[in-house]
Amino acid sequence: DAGGKGIVVDYQPSVGNVPVLADNLRLFLIGTCLIAFDSVLNQVFGAKPGKYSSDNDIHSLRAIIYMMRCAYAHTPTFPTWKIDKTQYKRKFTISEINFEIDFTSLDGKSLAIRDCGGWDGIFRLFRHCIAVIKKNSNV
Repeated sequence: DAGGKGIVVDYQPSVGNVPVLADNLRLFLIGTCLIAFDSVLNQVFGAKPGKYSSDNDIHSLRAIIYMMRCAYAHTPTFPTWKIDKTQYKRKFTISEINFEIDFTSLDGKSLAIRDCGGWDGIFRLFRHCIAVIKKNSNV
C-alpha cells in the first residue's frame, strides 16, 4: 500500500459517456490481449529471432504482435508506435491470413486501427495467433 486512495475517477454515468467508455474498453482489451499473446508466443517459440525472415509467417506474426504490444505497453492510454530498431522498420506479411503491415513510416505516430487492417484485421490477427499457439503447444 502506497498510502494513497489508488485510482479515483470522478465519473457520472450518462448516455453521452457511453461512446468514450466503449472506446476505452476496446483500447484496454486490445492492449491486454497483445501483452498476453506476446508473452505466450515467447513461451511457445522461445526468444524473438535476432533477424526476421521475410517468408516466415511465424516470424511475421511475432514481429507484428510485438510491435503492436509495444505501442500499447509504452503509452497504454494513447498507443503510439515505437519502432526504433532496424529489424522492425519494414513490411511484415502473414500470407496464411492475407495480413500485411508496413512499419517503415509508423514510428512516433499514434496507433490507428486502420494501420492493422481495421477491426477485421485485428480479429483475423488475434484468431490466427490463437490458432498458431494451439498448433505449436500443448494448449
